[in-house]
Amino acid sequence: MTEMCTFLPEVLRFPDLAVARIRFGDQVFTSPGFLETPWSLMHAFETPGQGKGSIELFYRELNEKTYQQPFLPREQHLVGNLAALIAGSVSEKALKKLLSQYTERMKELRGINQTTKILEDSRNMEEALQRICNILPDAMQYPTATVASITYNKKRFVSPGFRESEWKLKQRFELPDHKKGVIEIFYLENFPIEFEGPFLKEELELLENIASLISGSAIRDVFKKLNYE
Repeated sequence: MTEMCTFLPEVLRFPDLAVARIRFGDQVFTSPGFLETPWSLMHAFETPGQGKGSIELFYRELNEKTYQQPFLPREQHLVGNLAALIAGSVSEKALKKLLSQYTERMKELRGINQTTKILEDSRNMEEALQRICNILPDAMQYPTATVASITYNKKRFVSPGFRESEWKLKQRFELPDHKKGVIEIFYLENFPIEFEGPFLKEELELLENIASLISGSAIRDVFKKLNYE
């Protein structure tokens, strides 16, 4: 539950302003820097034979983008789904498995949110690709045994401690100037077989989404230049 609390703020639009709390029976779990405020989203749940609980998200403060609608419908849906899934767990073992699976899903969402912000904030594509490489390992199932690289325009950007291995996941992308690139994830150890080798389906989908974000960001830049010319 503690790990879940840590990840929950990361799937919101403004993770730096968000905190989370999960109540489960007599236990209370909170994310770092927790502060209860009036700007909250809460879903209650009750598990068979295990007691009641709730999932709560708070914004510590509001900005001009969150003032009218602090929590987006997709964020409300995500928390509601998590509460419903916890409520449906019939045993402690099932609950632990569920939380593990949902944690991986939230890692994926966090990676997408971080990539979106990087693409918005970076001065150029090369800077963005290096920063994306640096955050990709944390979005994977085994972050301490993961490295990443992005090859684009005859340059290769790599995460710290990079080296290749036989356990690889690859996703290609193409920008409007027809220059192509490839995102690669390597596990540095041999892990159990999952969806594609040792990689989860969610990890494959993450790379597909990040490739789409990179391509989409480049397309937006082209339109901006056309509008200014």
